[in-house]
Amino acid sequence: MLHGLGLGIVSAAAFVPEIPTTGLTNHYLSGTGVTESSSLVSAWADQVGSRGLAEATNKPTIVASQIDGYPSIRFDGVNDILKDTSGSKAQGFHVFMVLNQISWTANDHVFGESTDVFNPALEQQTTSPQLAINGSAASATGGATLGTWSLIGTYFSGTSSYVQVNGTKGTVGGGTASDFSGGIALGGRGASVACSNVEFAEVAIYSSERTGTPLDDIEAYFAAKYPTLSIA
Repeated sequence: MLHGLGLGIVSAAAFVPEIPTTGLTNHYLSGTGVTESSSLVSAWADQVGSRGLAEATNKPTIVASQIDGYPSIRFDGVNDILKDTSGSKAQGFHVFMVLNQISWTANDHVFGESTDVFNPALEQQTTSPQLAINGSAASATGGATLGTWSLIGTYFSGTSSYVQVNGTKGTVGGGTASDFSGGIALGGRGASVACSNVEFAEVAIYSSERTGTPLDDIEAYFAAKYPTLSIA
């Protein structure tokens, strides 16, 4: 703390560490690299790799100051989607999403592949506000609150897949061996399939499972940047 003369106490700004970069392959920030017109988002640039997300018709909306001063990219749950079409993405990657489920509908897709060839996806499944791998009830994970921001981690690796909510790991299982054909998608899957009413402030993708100290460091970054989150 800094003490001013006769001015009381001035608190220094909270320190936010850099996001851990080891294994970081893709990174999307709601306040950076967003192409929009009249608040409709046509592209969201990848700040690390080359998997930019885009959509020409069913565009999500950018909304200012939705979590700790940061904007969000909001999907309407009807047909809004952002897709990467740069080519297949092999499974064995770990996704971290600063996510708010605005509403919940069974079988809607939050994160998935950009084509309809296979079905790797994170879905709203079982009962609100649970999330599951590929609609598998066995992997459905609670802990989030509808209408509240959470840190959702999803490890896609076939039958070793699982979902984390605010640092708590769910049941392993529910995955398929299929890679993400064509690439990844936010807010839905493929040709605007079962789109979800959600919003994202940040998405980070790592090339392999994050556990132990690497996971702790990632969670520390998100907790410092977004004090609203309640990470265990």
